[in-house]
Amino acid sequence: MVGNPPYVKLQNFRTVHTDMALFLREGRAGVGTKPYVSTQTGNFDLYLPFIEKGINLLNDEGRLGYIAPSLWTTNEYGEGLRKLISAGRNLDRWIDFKAFQVFEESTTYTALQFFTKKANRSIRVADAPTGEVPDRPWADVGQALRYGREQFGDRWLLLTGEERALIDRLYERCKRLDDRALTSNIFVGIQTSADAIYHLRRLGPGRYLCAPRGDDAPPPYEVEIEDAVMKPIISGQDAKRYVEPITDNYLLFPYYRSDDGVKLITAATMYSTFPKAWAYLRTYEVALREREGGKMNKDDWWWAYNYPKNLDKQEIVKIIVPRLVTRLACSVDQLASVYLDNVDVGGIEVTAEQESFFIAGILNAPVANFVFRRISKPFRGNYLSANKQFIAPLPIPPATEKERAIVASKATDLQAAHSARRDTLDKIARRLSTARTRNNAETWLFPGLKSKRDLIADAPARLDADKKREWAEQRYALDLATRHDAISARLVPGASLSASFNDGELSVAVDGVPIIDRIFVDAAEGEFVLAQWKLLAATFAISEKTDGKKLAMALRKLVVADNPALVQQIVSLEAELSALEAKIAGQEAEMNTLVYQLYGLTEGERQMVASG
Repeated sequence: MVGNPPYVKLQNFRTVHTDMALFLREGRAGVGTKPYVSTQTGNFDLYLPFIEKGINLLNDEGRLGYIAPSLWTTNEYGEGLRKLISAGRNLDRWIDFKAFQVFEESTTYTALQFFTKKANRSIRVADAPTGEVPDRPWADVGQALRYGREQFGDRWLLLTGEERALIDRLYERCKRLDDRALTSNIFVGIQTSADAIYHLRRLGPGRYLCAPRGDDAPPPYEVEIEDAVMKPIISGQDAKRYVEPITDNYLLFPYYRSDDGVKLITAATMYSTFPKAWAYLRTYEVALREREGGKMNKDDWWWAYNYPKNLDKQEIVKIIVPRLVTRLACSVDQLASVYLDNVDVGGIEVTAEQESFFIAGILNAPVANFVFRRISKPFRGNYLSANKQFIAPLPIPPATEKERAIVASKATDLQAAHSARRDTLDKIARRLSTARTRNNAETWLFPGLKSKRDLIADAPARLDADKKREWAEQRYALDLATRHDAISARLVPGASLSASFNDGELSVAVDGVPIIDRIFVDAAEGEFVLAQWKLLAATFAISEKTDGKKLAMALRKLVVADNPALVQQIVSLEAELSALEAKIAGQEAEMNTLVYQLYGLTEGERQMVASG
């Protein structure tokens, strides 16, 4: 049997086929047994009973091949199918496409899944993250995962070879992040269900900018609100690795703290104590009452959040973790000063016996990232989910009190250095934003690229003048596109851009591999361009659609150096930035060495982790 079963979530097909959804879960009335094991856990997807039914239909020598979502191996709703497959050992082979999108019309995370009726001794596992399936995907005997080892806590982990051996060994000597000896809570941010109303940008004392959303929404406007009822809130894009969080986004927080917890401020108190905030909320009363189909249409709490969870977890010292990432990252809110936004960014509260910077130092080091990248859920564009399900199992190594103090101290220093780097980049950006820019020539960025004039001279002699120009333009466009394509090949989400100026040569690299080089300029110009390129490297967003042409255009756009004072300030700031980056590189290397020792990694394991 070969097929592509339907992928339809329970909540979607239940509204159209209520009877079918009921049958799949409960079976026919009067029949004691339920028809499917795979439909008994969570909000199952329709492909799950199709897998179960397919296996049941096989004869003793039968085989079943599906292309189907891979998420049943990790998600809660797949628990029933996992138990069924583990008991029958029916899964024989597996080719995971990871984040690669097989179907253009929808975003799905799929795998080729091969089942048998007979029990198998192991699952043969292979990956095809680019969509290209190898000719002999299971040729390596090390790709067989013996049954019994597929289990990873309350889910499966279809990982084999040396990588799986390392992860298994780590869990033999490490505690999980969610161990009660380490952390007391892993939580999400505040969910208002009306962020466009509650989230505002601070303009100055008592003044905020409201930006309504929707096709018919009015333009952004300024409103006066008492500062005492506004709280700084950060989203995932504000949460950076080892960077002290700062933001100009604020949350209207109509709650107060008492001995009994966090309570909603009454209408009378809002009116008397925060009249400006109350007047603002009253302008949105109808919209706030109508949330969730009128669920909030109550006189005594229509201005409340729909999901008032974790309100007491905001003004505490916490580790901040952005949810959608290309690598695991966190920082410490050591001043307990910021609130967290929705599920876009999560928090970790450590126990009284632990130090937040110790846990942050471990999570920001390569070993935790190595494990995270293999147990997390993929998203389009090579992003991964860092929600509780995928960070709670991360291994934290045993450490003495002295070792924890050393790691915490180094992590504190790293956060100070990374935050200073952020501040220096902001100073450079502030100055560059005031200056005129121009586009340097493409031949300046690519010194080996012949100009159109030079190409005309190279054109075949038999051509007339017009044909020579046409020939030169075509050749120039082809040569330029070739250079853009070479850059595009390295621009994948999560790639790291860097710029340097050494021995009179400007260069740009992606993950350490040069993509632009051999631009030789004098010291003054080189240092000035370097400052701009370093800012670009830190802020340039790389998505799956980013191409080399876009980056090349950004690199060519440079500030006109007609203000000596501005140039001098930027060059000085670049020198500070270079010193900070050298300091950070040394600190990171020291931290990595220390963390490798805590995990007890061999040299070979360290190299495997460092390679990603």
